Amino acid sequence: MIHGLLGDSFSSLRMIWDELTVHREKVSWDRLVWHLGHVPKFSVIAWMAVLDRLPTKARLLSFGLHIDGMCEFCSNELESRDHLFFTCCFTKAVRAGVLRLCNLSRGALDWSEEFFWAYRQLKGRSLSSTLLRLV
Repeated sequence: MIHGLLGDSFSSLRMIWDELTVHREKVSWDRLVWHLGHVPKFSVIAWMAVLDRLPTKARLLSFGLHIDGMCEFCSNELESRDHLFFTCCFTKAVRAGVLRLCNLSRGALDWSEEFFWAYRQLKGRSLSSTLLRLV
């Protein structure tokens, strides 16, 4: 029965796939997220972070949810992507520790600058680039 629906050729499956998938332009930074050795769950979270689509309290509040928007880690600011990754005192300490383990010492910039740094620095297939992409 399925044979009759799909026909004999691979092109029939290809046509179905092409109809079901949304084709968009490939972004230049996809290898930062989707790379050899990536953990799919972490890559999805990283992709959402890049697109600023993480379910932070700031986003949930923007959808009309009635919640406390303060950061769970520090209770000092509204919980947003930028706050969680760069200005929260707790996550700053965690980030500094991870960078120390990677023999890097650098302060955090803002999201755009950090992303541009990673894009420039983590190209290629060297062991250090691969390990830093996993971090």
